[in-house]
Amino acid sequence: MTEKATPLSPGFSTADAESVSLSLHKRNGILEFIDWHEQPIKVMLVDTIALKWQEADSCGPEDRDDMSYEIMDSEWLMKHLSQHIIDPEKGYKHYKLCFNATGILEIICREMRVVKVNQ
Repeated sequence: MTEKATPLSPGFSTADAESVSLSLHKRNGILEFIDWHEQPIKVMLVDTIALKWQEADSCGPEDRDDMSYEIMDSEWLMKHLSQHIIDPEKGYKHYKLCFNATGILEIICREMRVVKVNQ
């Protein structure tokens, strides 16, 4: 199968984001950045089992470098399933978040959840 990038509306925009930071604690990722409206965004990456960050251009199937995608028929996700690292019934997904020139974050997790930020 060939991977396909399906545009995603996760409740936040990665376009022109700044100050991107990422942490991982007990398999939960925390993604934080400042969006193009100069508002702080915080996203919980629930039950993260794999992640990649790169600043180089992507060689993936996505169309634009400022959007979020779910990667369908993901080879990376299939590798984790075939090695019995994750349960296929748990609903893990491969997400790709493109932050323009800042970088690209790829995650395999069960859910991305926006967390309210106290300003």
